[in-house]
Amino acid sequence: RNQDRNTGTVTAKPAEARFAPVDTAGMADTLPAGSHVKLLSERGDWVYCELPGAARAWVPRATVEKVQIEKS
Repeated sequence: RNQDRNTGTVTAKPAEARFAPVDTAGMADTLPAGSHVKLLSERGDWVYCELPGAARAWVPRATVEKVQIEKS
């Protein structure tokens, strides 16, 4: 299941999602810890994610952790 492998959880309180992968880019959203995102791509210290509500933005890599889903 490819979708399961591309899931992440925000671990920072809060994580700032931005329109571009730089600290000076406009803010798209602020995500509370525990938010689930879909990981789309990576660039340096940033991860491009589909946010809750289907918007897309860049989140610092240090604020999101990839979720490992085990098959039973």
